[in-house]
Amino acid sequence: MRGQRLKIPITIGAYRLYKVRRGDTLEKVARRYRVRWRTLAYMNGIKPPYTIYKGQYLKVPLKARK
Repeated sequence: MRGQRLKIPITIGAYRLYKVRRGDTLEKVARRYRVRWRTLAYMNGIKPPYTIYKGQYLKVPLKARK
C-alpha cells in the first residue's frame, strides 16, 4: 500500500532499541516489555530523577516481550 508506515523494531546485540513517545515513563515502557523499570534505568545509564525524553532511544532486553 502506498503511504503505509511499517514499524520495525531495531535490534542490536542482546537488546532492541525503543524510541520514547510523548507520555512515556520508565515504568510504562518497562510494563509494556515486561521488565523492571530499574533494569531499563541501569541499562541506559539513567540516574535519579529517572527522566526520559520524547525521541530518546532506550535499550530494552531482547528477552523482553511486547
